[in-house]
Amino acid sequence: MPQSDPRQGATFLPLYTETYQIPDTLAAMYNFLLDRVVEQFATTTARDAAIPSPTDQMVCATGTGTAVTVWIYAGGWKVLWQVGVWQAITNPGGFTYGTGADAPAAMLGADGQTVHLRGKLTRTAGAFPLAYTTVGTLPAGLAPAGEVRAALAPWPASTASAPLLRIAPASSTLTVSVSGTASAAADVYLRGISYRRD
Repeated sequence: MPQSDPRQGATFLPLYTETYQIPDTLAAMYNFLLDRVVEQFATTTARDAAIPSPTDQMVCATGTGTAVTVWIYAGGWKVLWQVGVWQAITNPGGFTYGTGADAPAAMLGADGQTVHLRGKLTRTAGAFPLAYTTVGTLPAGLAPAGEVRAALAPWPASTASAPLLRIAPASSTLTVSVSGTASAAADVYLRGISYRRD
């Protein structure tokens, strides 16, 4: 009679005195291990076709290169880790965007939910007004489920009223305003701003 593994629950481990049913034992071992290794698939479609009935704690990976994503199943497939790639924020016009490391961009973090921002925005026609002004559009898929508000670092640093960033719920539009009186700031920096999209 096969013995059981107390750690992972395998029930097919043969005794030393059992030399029969080797093919069946190997097949059971293969299927048992397959549920516990990190399987690799080209796409999530291929994953779902190969694993139509996943169970909690299953882990797999999809994609190649900068598109590699590691998933864990917990009532549904959730991102465990992924490669972060900076994607450009679209200039609506009326602003000069920084270049290189200061180019306005957004990146979805390794957890698949946290979005990081970076970049420098310069208003072409003077200081930021009191009303919220559109300064950019986020890449597809990075809109937050709830409203995002954050104080931005202005330049010159001596300005009295810090510019405020606002992203409306489910919106991809970045807007900036100033609190109090009109600010002398013409430049703002997005680096260091992060939010969760869920």
